[in-house]
Amino acid sequence: RTGCYRRSFVIPKEYMERDIFVEFGGVESCFYLWINGQEAGYSQDSKLNAEFNITPYVREGENTIAVKVLQYCDGSWLEDQDYWHLYGIYRDVRIIARPRVRIQDFKVETLFDHDDFSKCRLSVMIHPRWDVDGFGDWKVRLTLYDSEKNPVTTWQTRPFSQYPSYLWPPRYVAYTETIIEDPKLWTAETPVLYTLVLE
Repeated sequence: RTGCYRRSFVIPKEYMERDIFVEFGGVESCFYLWINGQEAGYSQDSKLNAEFNITPYVREGENTIAVKVLQYCDGSWLEDQDYWHLYGIYRDVRIIARPRVRIQDFKVETLFDHDDFSKCRLSVMIHPRWDVDGFGDWKVRLTLYDSEKNPVTTWQTRPFSQYPSYLWPPRYVAYTETIIEDPKLWTAETPVLYTLVLE
């Protein structure tokens, strides 16, 4: 069995200065994607979102998206669990426009070096978007807020080019950390949630 979906969507003028993505929250079991008649992607992990950069395929104004969903794929055997198989697009689909200059990915770790948990080392690894001219000059400002949304601390990375290269051609990754004194610890009785903002 195969399900075919097709609809139009509009890209406003201000999106054309950005990178444009389409995100599928969930599709079972696999699917092919076309944008304006050009094949733009394939995915077959039905329980994770699938995201595609469709910038080369879209134009300002009206565009067409088409999706062909197949009932079974080789992943069906791997994913087969005790549940009802409801085939098709079963979660939201959305268009996202991201700035060309952006943080591509990051990893945050809270590391306790003292047995009494009196200090926490907040360690952050930041990957910039690597294929934009001048990305080595960028810096990131980090701000940690407590559960009441009050700032706890703010600090800034060095320019990305001052960190070791991750791959070749140079793909710099910023490593930065700060010490948090007397952090409020999370327990089932007193859940405390900090918020970290990267800019």
